[in-house]
Amino acid sequence: MPKHYLHIRKIIIDFIRNFTYHSTVKIILTHPFRLLTIMAISAGSAHAQTSPQRPQPAPTPAQGKVTPSGKFTPKKIISHTAEVSIKQIDPNTLDIGGVILHKEERTLTFAVTIALEKEVPLEYLLVHEFGKTHESLLKTKVSPKALHLAALLLNGEGKRPEISLTWKKNGPDAHIPLSTVLKTHTNSPHLAPDQWSYIGSKITPYGFAAQNEGSFITLIHDPSALICHLTADKLNKDNLYTANIKKLPLHNPTLRLIIKF
Repeated sequence: MPKHYLHIRKIIIDFIRNFTYHSTVKIILTHPFRLLTIMAISAGSAHAQTSPQRPQPAPTPAQGKVTPSGKFTPKKIISHTAEVSIKQIDPNTLDIGGVILHKEERTLTFAVTIALEKEVPLEYLLVHEFGKTHESLLKTKVSPKALHLAALLLNGEGKRPEISLTWKKNGPDAHIPLSTVLKTHTNSPHLAPDQWSYIGSKITPYGFAAQNEGSFITLIHDPSALICHLTADKLNKDNLYTANIKKLPLHNPTLRLIIKF
């Protein structure tokens, strides 16, 4: 086993030993190598990102291009070989590639920025900065495999997390449910805040799909993403939701996304 993975295993095992012993911890302890396997598989060869054949906002040349068949090829590819750094901040907190894991609060927190400042139809709420930013509200520098590793440590796969945005402002910090930043079109159902589902993406012959596609939170049916909304997944339409830009701080460097399991 590569030296880097041995180091990660030691940090993870030492960290989770400090959890109060209950069923969640037992699941983590009985599958310590599953986390490392996901990371090893995700280091496979890069693969061009794809999207369903339907109308979509055109990416800029700096973002990439979409072929007539609907395949999106990014200008830059997310690294599959870069190691995910893991640092223990204190007995309660890990920094996993920029994702801050608070084990007692059962939260994952990381920096995001606004990808689209126009109210256009959205297919995603969050993608990697090298992903489909031309059809996503938010983007992040955090890698999908880093977030997935952190989610697995909290036994998040298959769970329905609470997802919110927070940022600093004059007075108390702002804190709003992610679903409230969306506008619905005529006859489009509102997205309930308790219907997010951590589906965990999938493994393909090209590796960890979320890493290949750069997709975190989807508003369509996309099994490559890490998180979907159960209502939007069933509808699977790309023209139902736009962002309520007035609710968001467009150029605030303190904007963070919080996932609570």
